Amino acid sequence: VVTHRSLAAYLDALPTALHLPEAPIFLHTASFAFSSSVRRLAVPLALGGHVVIAAREQLADPQQLIAYASEHDVDVLDLVPSYLRAAAPALIETAGSRWRPRMILTASEPLLYDLPEAIREGLGAGVRLVNM
Repeated sequence: VVTHRSLAAYLDALPTALHLPEAPIFLHTASFAFSSSVRRLAVPLALGGHVVIAAREQLADPQQLIAYASEHDVDVLDLVPSYLRAAAPALIETAGSRWRPRMILTASEPLLYDLPEAIREGLGAGVRLVNM
């Protein structure tokens, strides 16, 4: 059970702790039964932003998912590390394009050190990667 007080405290603290932009656009990729879906849904809406919900077809193909994120100018990608690893080549291909995420959040699985290094090297400065 998540109480109103707990959710309100979470929504108050997380944007400040993560230095989220005003009215962020989050890409939602998880089942609504997954605990991270609370963050992916409630945080951007509480900040006046919006949520872009990926379809099954996009989730099945990391290249399509990254193209979808680009098409919708997503600010925050919130992915489990194993999916981020699969999507990293498509994400790195966006370097130099008009779009790249401002932030990448990971959680719920171990994040091995090589993945953030590869993404930083591929995308350059300006994209924050936070492992929660």
